[in-house]
Amino acid sequence: MNEKLQEDIAGQRTVRTYSLENEQIGKFMDVTGNYYGEYMDVAYLRGFYNNIMPFIISVAATGVIIYGGYVSVITGVEVGNLVAA
Repeated sequence: MNEKLQEDIAGQRTVRTYSLENEQIGKFMDVTGNYYGEYMDVAYLRGFYNNIMPFIISVAATGVIIYGGYVSVITGVEVGNLVAA
């Protein structure tokens, strides 16, 4: 987008000479529209992952606690084993 804007500013006299203002405005609008669309995709993904990651971490921690409790009940953890760990 910056490249297109810089090109338009540098070629301003040529654009005015040949009356290409509307064409250049259309090209710039296309570039900014593409940039906006890509940015909105990134914003959607960022919002999705920022909300889902704490949930995944909580589920993983809960799974570890449940598995550890199950193993300790099955194997019969003693105080010495717990302190040594």
